[in-house]
Amino acid sequence: MKAIRVAAPLALAASPALAHSAIDATTPPHIGHTFAKRIRLTRLGITHDGGNAVDLDPGGQTVFAVRSGLPLADKGRGVYRIEQRSLSGDGRPVHQPFAFQVQ
Repeated sequence: MKAIRVAAPLALAASPALAHSAIDATTPPHIGHTFAKRIRLTRLGITHDGGNAVDLDPGGQTVFAVRSGLPLADKGRGVYRIEQRSLSGDGRPVHQPFAFQVQ
């Protein structure tokens, strides 16, 4: 059984957009987001161990909601970086990447 260790969310310089729809929780290996306020996903991408970024299809999850979730294909051990871009309810863009490690 693989152990999953969630790294601290990767913090970018604080911006007003981040205060509007902060991520409250993440759930690897299922990419699950719970937001403080409703957002609309505009882009989801994943990088495994520094490889090329791959865009993920958010499917029908492009409506304004406080939760979203996509299954994550098992690519084995290593560090996964998730790039999530969304639009907050007041129209501001939100960019909140995070990373986790599978051991």
